[in-house]
Amino acid sequence: MVQTAKALNATLRGYFSDTRHHVTNSTYKKRARDFIVSQFQEFGLQPQEHKFVVNQYEFYNIIGILNGTRVGTVDDKLVGVGTHYDTVADTKGVDDNGSGMAAMLYVAKQLTDENKRGVKRNNTVLFIAFDHEEAGLIGSKQIISGWLNPWLARTYGTAARQLVPYGMIVLDTIMGYNLTANSQSIPSPQAIESTFQTVYRNVQSDNRRGDFLLNIYRKDADRALGEAFTRAWQALSHPRFELEVFPLPISSLTQLMEPYLTFYQPFLRSDHRNLWLDNIPAIFLTDSADYRGAMQVCYHSQCDNVETMLTEDNLMFLSKTTDAIYQTINSLSEPSEPATSGCHLITSLWYLIVVLVVTIAARYFILFQ
Repeated sequence: MVQTAKALNATLRGYFSDTRHHVTNSTYKKRARDFIVSQFQEFGLQPQEHKFVVNQYEFYNIIGILNGTRVGTVDDKLVGVGTHYDTVADTKGVDDNGSGMAAMLYVAKQLTDENKRGVKRNNTVLFIAFDHEEAGLIGSKQIISGWLNPWLARTYGTAARQLVPYGMIVLDTIMGYNLTANSQSIPSPQAIESTFQTVYRNVQSDNRRGDFLLNIYRKDADRALGEAFTRAWQALSHPRFELEVFPLPISSLTQLMEPYLTFYQPFLRSDHRNLWLDNIPAIFLTDSADYRGAMQVCYHSQCDNVETMLTEDNLMFLSKTTDAIYQTINSLSEPSEPATSGCHLITSLWYLIVVLVVTIAARYFILFQ
């Protein structure tokens, strides 16, 4: 985790420490976008840019593709990570959402490093950096019809309709950690208590400390991905960084009516909402944003910056989250170790023969002394 924390810290300070908004700081936003593209290229991820226009401004979703051996077939269980890189007009956006971007890029690097040494993956992995999330989740809405569905049709043909993907891990504001009592706010506490009794008891018994990551998913549609991430988290060390799981008892967002729509709104505040509306499996990982600690003041404000957010605890919390995401994607992509090459096999056989001959000769020498 220490190595992960160092890498995340460098990425955040270098490319996601200032405003990334198309009006107030378009230059730094382009710098961040160019960095994402260059990283995808370096990783060998076949980067693609999906351009869309809103009110005469150009926006770009960025996609990196790591093909599995099943790509183009109905058996390909696609899995991926998605996170937005833009900010509102007047924030530095280190937690929201530099943290998600740094985590995704590090996971992509880890996976592709293994592929470069010969690891093969059965299932295709997608990495998506969403643009224009802060103006109403526009980027993720645009990408489904403008890039994802056409790409699926080109790549899988008629099999695209039969795919059963694991889905996307969506990251948004994931590095806020606070051990202070009562640092965690709970929206609609009575409704939370009745719907998620275990979570409510855990948080209350811990004096409402903001020491956990939220794993949010629809308990049926996204169960496989949600439970895979939970297993990965629990297998890691550093138990002081906790996980609370929210399996939402809903299947279709279009059926949500008041008062339920208001109750579920805090769970729908990022790009996974558009994925769910299109019936794409997804889980949402977050630190709860403006419901916790410093972000209760700094959310969408100037103090979501390097000085406030890049503490040792926050970086280690983000590191555990990143490592759990890597373990989840690595497992679900079904990797296989590279086969031993013929040259290595021959070398190994000759080595065994030499060892055997030397051993026999030594025994005979001892017997006839």
